[in-house]
Amino acid sequence: MYMQGLANFLDDFLGGLILISYALLVGSLEDALLLSESMAARGFHFHSEQKQNHMVLIGLTSALFSVFSGWLLRLFDYPVWISLLLYAVGGALVAAVLAAAGRAQNVSSLHKPVWRRQDRFALALLGAADLFLIRVMASGLDVAFSYSTYPRLAPPAVSLVGLGLSLMPGIPLLFKHHD
Repeated sequence: MYMQGLANFLDDFLGGLILISYALLVGSLEDALLLSESMAARGFHFHSEQKQNHMVLIGLTSALFSVFSGWLLRLFDYPVWISLLLYAVGGALVAAVLAAAGRAQNVSSLHKPVWRRQDRFALALLGAADLFLIRVMASGLDVAFSYSTYPRLAPPAVSLVGLGLSLMPGIPLLFKHHD
């Protein structure tokens, strides 16, 4: 009796959730189409004569394969430097593909962004923090997963890499002028 009532409740709840999600999705897609039509009418569009570049797809697939391979090797007893190398290759491939795809598109902007000394310093700090966290992860000093049989008595384990990654977006906020 109880299970039948629970099943009916879940059926009604999920059915209502699907209907609400459908209405929100259709409404937001309609708004997006109206926005794109109005932007195209005002000249914010670009007609490309070239077909989709297959090298972009190949590069992103290779980057994904590299990162996934590094993750799989990290799960088993392979040297850590192989995984880190595969992560770096995947990240470099993504950066190269995005840079090449960005240069291939004509973009008109009314305000050219100006790189100030503070922006370069914030980027250098982000890079240094990233390299430090990779070094900590490679050295094995970070204990990301810890389990205590007495969780109420033991203090929670704080991952140094997780803490560093959560604080990295705050580095640009240290400077007076930021976007």
